Amino acid sequence: MLLFSRALRQSLILAAVLCTCTSGIVAESAGSGTGTASVDAQASFSVVSTLTDVLPAEQTLVIQNQGFGSCLGGTRDGFGCEATPDDPCVTAGGFCDVNTGFWTLTPDVPWLELEPSSGEVASGQEVLVTVRVTETFPTPGLNAASITVTDAGFIVDQIPLFLVVLENDCRGMFFNKDIIGADNCFQQRIDSDSGDEEAHFFRAMTRILRVCEEQVDGPDESSFTDSCKEMMDRAGFPLEGRSLLDFTAQLPEPPLTDSPTGGDLQTFLIDVLLPQLCGAVEENLSSVSPSYETTWTADELTALAGQLTDEFLQIDFGDVRLIQS
Repeated sequence: MLLFSRALRQSLILAAVLCTCTSGIVAESAGSGTGTASVDAQASFSVVSTLTDVLPAEQTLVIQNQGFGSCLGGTRDGFGCEATPDDPCVTAGGFCDVNTGFWTLTPDVPWLELEPSSGEVASGQEVLVTVRVTETFPTPGLNAASITVTDAGFIVDQIPLFLVVLENDCRGMFFNKDIIGADNCFQQRIDSDSGDEEAHFFRAMTRILRVCEEQVDGPDESSFTDSCKEMMDRAGFPLEGRSLLDFTAQLPEPPLTDSPTGGDLQTFLIDVLLPQLCGAVEENLSSVSPSYETTWTADELTALAGQLTDEFLQIDFGDVRLIQS
């Protein structure tokens, strides 16, 4: 699963040299991409993570032509600018029209594909570019790449991109936010070995998150308080963006007249969520011994948070007791 960070949505400003003017071409991430890149500063374009045996999902870049550029002096010669004899930038403020931008995006690694990778974009128009990781994955861990951006043959910038590849095991599923897969995986480990402390520790979290991660109707067709999905449906949350570890769904304005009441929420918490909370404490965390400790690595936290970090998290029995309380 290819996961791109959704914490930020910043444009990628590309200062592209065309003739004697700089064009108004802009590339920006669509939907879930992040980061900035320009001739003045660079930052991470996006952070992606994937399981090693799953073809990742796709990310979209938007190539835009804003239709203007700042004049650098002299006359234009037709390299993407409108060619007219002895035609300096004549509009107020020193801006000139840029009719067509000729762009190319080139990755520096074999496991990154762009479609299309080049083309033209007319003034005021945009082109969608699909970015995907191929089936030829790099090695596990943090892998760096970059996309070289050219405009009319001139190198404009290099956009940094990072791929975190985790092992295809229960932990990898958890940190890649595959909560249902991780929950099933950790439960299978517990079924095979009831003393598996790591499996118990992680399942204490996944079984609670699964309550709302698993978007299915409850068993009682006459009630909507027996499932998180139906509660969200009733409140008017859109279907997209409901994952608790990456929640972006927003309530409608104004609120729906038949939204769940405080009493409905209380019923849901008592009948659906509370049994899983109790099970997490009584069945899972109680099986973790005082000697238990684990480390969440920088790669795992990068995948989970969706942004680069070199920090790690050390967890011991004191943290287990804190969660129990």
